[in-house]
Amino acid sequence: QVLAAPGLAQLRSIEAEALTLTLTDERIGRRFELGDGRLTLQNRADELAAELAVSLQGENGVPGRAVVQLVSQKRASTARVTVDFNDIPAADLAAQLPLLQPLGSLEAAISGRLSAGLGDTGVTALEAALIIGKGAVRPTEAARPVVFDRAAMSLTYDQKTGRIALSGLDVQSPTLRA
Repeated sequence: QVLAAPGLAQLRSIEAEALTLTLTDERIGRRFELGDGRLTLQNRADELAAELAVSLQGENGVPGRAVVQLVSQKRASTARVTVDFNDIPAADLAAQLPLLQPLGSLEAAISGRLSAGLGDTGVTALEAALIIGKGAVRPTEAARPVVFDRAAMSLTYDQKTGRIALSGLDVQSPTLRA
């Protein structure tokens, strides 16, 4: 609506570089420092498109990177969100996306891609392809960790059934290949 105002209707793009953002998540009591950010907003004829790229300093000292793209239709209340990310700690990813909350039991960095459709009722579709680096599964602090060398999974979400389907799983560990 703002970009449809008479003074701004002709504006085609907005760009910002060298952004530093602080995300405070009151739900989980954590604060995330995001840096090296770039934001682009494009005002197209029938849609608005935004892209935000940031880095996140991970616990292991390896910086993670995320690129979030959002395309929203102007004449409908639908949007498509795509997130490409590298080396994000599993706990951080699980904390931000309730559909991926089970990944919170992993002690590993995750890279991958999430693509979601949004509508009046919330998430209408979700597809994810995740590559999990060397780490361990540890559901509780008291649990003995189960180590693995790498894992990969793909999943989809069906709004009609309210279910997440695991469509692919590959695990490599010192004692198991599945």
